[in-house]
Amino acid sequence: MPREEDVFRHIEEQRLLPVLTVASLPEARARTARLRAHGLRVLEFTLRTPAGLDAIRSLRREPELLLGVGTVTTLEEADAALHAGARFLVSPGLDPALVEWAEEQGVPLLPGVATPSEAQRALALGLRHVKLFPAALLGLDWLRALAAVFPGLRFCPTGGLGPELLPAWLAEPSVFAAGASWPGREDTPLPPLPPPSSA
Repeated sequence: MPREEDVFRHIEEQRLLPVLTVASLPEARARTARLRAHGLRVLEFTLRTPAGLDAIRSLRREPELLLGVGTVTTLEEADAALHAGARFLVSPGLDPALVEWAEEQGVPLLPGVATPSEAQRALALGLRHVKLFPAALLGLDWLRALAAVFPGLRFCPTGGLGPELLPAWLAEPSVFAAGASWPGREDTPLPPLPPPSSA
């Protein structure tokens, strides 16, 4: 299992974390191939469909890929993802039991936060990387407000961010990467993305 700092370093270098919800293994392979053509190697497959774990099982031995499983909400789902070959986990919310389990298993976890209380709890649990969800609904001003009072957190905003919104979010010093999902549009050229922040 890669170390937590290595996973987040790879995500930050890539700047984007593609979030894939797929209906079948052929779809997963086709979309992965298109993303790889953009130079994207770190991918998240969600558990919103059963094909998410099938994709991880099938693609896990591709040497250039670093694959994670998202929409993890229970310990049972986390365990299934780990056994399928996930190298990191992403959760829509902050569950202390899931954070503790991930630490025990040595698997990097990126949990979601949306409020000051959740951000404060994340820091208390020893987390430094979280996702902001749902980012597009919360907005940039919400991110800036959280970042101002929780400078110890780095954010990966996710949820409703298409190519046209990414540059503005990635320009924020508190943002280490952004989760991006635009099904069927992986052939669209990516906009110029700001380099990683020194924060």
